[in-house]
Amino acid sequence: MRVGIIGLGNMGGRMAKRLLEQDVEVGVFDINKDFIQTAVKLGAEEAESPADLALKYEYVITVLPNVYIVKETLLGPEGLLKTFRPENLLIEMTTSIPSVTKELSNILKNKGLRMIDAPVSGGVKKAEDGLLSIMVGGEVADFEEVKPLLSCIGQNLFHVGDAGAGHTIKALNNMISATT
Repeated sequence: MRVGIIGLGNMGGRMAKRLLEQDVEVGVFDINKDFIQTAVKLGAEEAESPADLALKYEYVITVLPNVYIVKETLLGPEGLLKTFRPENLLIEMTTSIPSVTKELSNILKNKGLRMIDAPVSGGVKKAEDGLLSIMVGGEVADFEEVKPLLSCIGQNLFHVGDAGAGHTIKALNNMISATT
């Protein structure tokens, strides 16, 4: 499998490393050039923009600091939508707002494009070890298609409903964790 990753911070960088260790071809983009160079040294290919990743990789993971950056990464001038094709699948792993996830999913769907939301739980250590829990919202067929890829970074994979459901479960998980 081949996957592009946008966002190489605490989680994305470790996911990229884990995927490379599992012999997945990985392309990367981040505004932080140091993060990119670390991933390139591990075997990743640098992309010039999110749009460049969508041209080269069938699957694109976004794992970014917030929903506003996700929107810009998708809809901006050099964003994914510039080159996204029906065979591409966006795997949105940012901790995000379910209503915005649904909005973005609808934008893609109306253009004949695909997206799942797949936020993670488990933290940095579990990301390093490939033991994350991943809660997926979106089409079952899309989830099944990328299950082997997600299995490289997660141990517990759950399809939880339609677009936005993954981010809804993640929000509930965070609320329960904070409460306890």
